Amino acid sequence: MSFDFSDKDKVRKSIMSVSKDMFLNDGIEKTSIRKIAKKLGIAPSTIYKYFPSKAHLLLDSIFSDYEEFVESIGIDVDSINNFTDVLNAIIEAFITFYRQQKHLNKSILREFFFIEFSTDLFEKVKGKYKILSRKQHLEDIIERAKELNILSSEVLTKDYISEIKNIEKYHMIKFVFREEMIFGEYEKDLRASLEVFFVNKLIDSKS
Repeated sequence: MSFDFSDKDKVRKSIMSVSKDMFLNDGIEKTSIRKIAKKLGIAPSTIYKYFPSKAHLLLDSIFSDYEEFVESIGIDVDSINNFTDVLNAIIEAFITFYRQQKHLNKSILREFFFIEFSTDLFEKVKGKYKILSRKQHLEDIIERAKELNILSSEVLTKDYISEIKNIEKYHMIKFVFREEMIFGEYEKDLRASLEVFFVNKLIDSKS
């Protein structure tokens, strides 16, 4: 593959394209900067001019369109008027991305979980990828629910979000590591757990 190194944007996109294919086909662990560079016919040092680490390259190539995509989800918090609307909005904030990103198969998602739990990969880039947490969407939903007294204002928004994300992570891990489990089951289980969580919160706030 030949490059016009004066066109930096084109070089960067070519690196990301080849990297994405290799990460998805060969796996994250088996894909190295050296192997990517060999595939491209360039020196590893060239890749490092564009991406400080494998972590940056991995997330930029896999989630290159993620931030724009998340903004396009367009959860309309003004349409939230009852408890069911709150549940639906939170579920939508989590599942829409997975539905659209067909390339994120269970094998790749498993590797992401192993990396997140066992290395500092995400620590290296968490500032850039705060949007991966869906924090802003969840904040908007919870604040709207509080305004309408659907959820208790006595519970801090950050505490709601922390518990919601823990619940979602549990169900996503279960989905990813159970090969026979389909996405619809993940969505159903997540909804049921969130409903129990919110009902318990409401009971606690009134007791």
